[in-house]
Amino acid sequence: GLPSAYALASQGRTAANSGDFDKALKIWTPLAQNGDPRAEYSIGRLYAKGDGVDRDLAAARRWFKKAAEHGLPAAQTALAKTYYHGDGGPRDQKQAIEWFRRAATNGDSEAMRRLTSLGITLEPAGAEKTTGRTVEAAPQSAAQEKAAAADSSTPETGAAPDSFSDRAAIGEI
Repeated sequence: GLPSAYALASQGRTAANSGDFDKALKIWTPLAQNGDPRAEYSIGRLYAKGDGVDRDLAAARRWFKKAAEHGLPAAQTALAKTYYHGDGGPRDQKQAIEWFRRAATNGDSEAMRRLTSLGITLEPAGAEKTTGRTVEAAPQSAAQEKAAAADSSTPETGAAPDSFSDRAAIGEI
């Protein structure tokens, strides 16, 4: 029978990893056109890096958005970074934070680190709140985010905790 979408996406990854970007693109394009988020994200990466195609950050952003809307956490983070840096379109800090939040909520560790560096901590879904120092994973106004970020700073340094273990050390979790 025909190979599964997963098997084809994997073949595309193998081709890309060996430098055969044309083959990867030929494998991923029909998958992406059928809404496969792994293929959409992978094509976005080709455009972001200029691997086998002319570098086109606007095209990369469009492909990342398709995959992000299909729920792929790595694509949600990649899309957030395009908004944060203004790659492939205008800078939009609100959209960047929103997509970092979605990715972090979906378990993407890079998005979690990015939010922490911005002074934003997500409350895991269904978790008990142990302090009032965390930001709920819901849209916040800029003023609320600023207040929450100020609240989440450590008493010793005034800096936001950098990691899970730092947060545990100061009793936030």
